[in-house]
Amino acid sequence: MRVEVVVFACGLYTLVSIWATIMVIADEFSNRWQKAAQLALVWCVPILGPLVVFGVHRKAEKPSGKYRQDVDAGEDYGRSGADD
Repeated sequence: MRVEVVVFACGLYTLVSIWATIMVIADEFSNRWQKAAQLALVWCVPILGPLVVFGVHRKAEKPSGKYRQDVDAGEDYGRSGADD
């Protein structure tokens, strides 16, 4: 049973590393040296390398399209001395 777990873990790591490699190669904003450094990170630093690449290449969150609501001053306005 331990052999199966090790084989599964190695296979999963390989798939994640291949996915990270594809993300690096498909990146159109990085130059050749940046891509080479990221690929070295993916394949030479186990587990942490692909996670760093996924963090760098994640998609930005979509804006909500709404303005933030202003904080209601409420009764603080009355106590601030502005009425004096």
